[in-house]
Amino acid sequence: MNDMHVDFFYAEPLDRRDVKAIRKLIPELSGGRESFGEREIAATAADHVVFVARTERGVGKIVGMCVVVPASKFGRKKIFVEDVIVAEKFRGFGIGRAIMDKVIWYTKATGCYCVDLTTRPKNEAANKLYQSLGFKIRETNCYRRIIESD
Repeated sequence: MNDMHVDFFYAEPLDRRDVKAIRKLIPELSGGRESFGEREIAATAADHVVFVARTERGVGKIVGMCVVVPASKFGRKKIFVEDVIVAEKFRGFGIGRAIMDKVIWYTKATGCYCVDLTTRPKNEAANKLYQSLGFKIRETNCYRRIIESD
């Protein structure tokens, strides 16, 4: 895995092959329950920053990803990280760490003051990774309300 490389796309179209690869990764995060169409994935890449880990620089198979959502409030910029995914057969090789290292670099490079993310308490590997990178567990509740269309 020494050739692993983390690329990122920002406000530019992904090529069709990349969109298809990302579409295959997404169900690994949700236990196979959720996937999105190619249009939704391409739109996400156009609106946010999508980091991808490839087996080779620029041309390799996508084996990991995350979505970075920049935000600003009261004059302070921060980053929300969503959907950190590493393909199951590539876990344990430092890919998640490489992705998060790139996120931390990007956060500093864009003048943001912090990175926020959530993960399930039962996801022990992810929790251990984030803590090893200096993330602290916050004392807060995370709520969601699904808004049904009329």
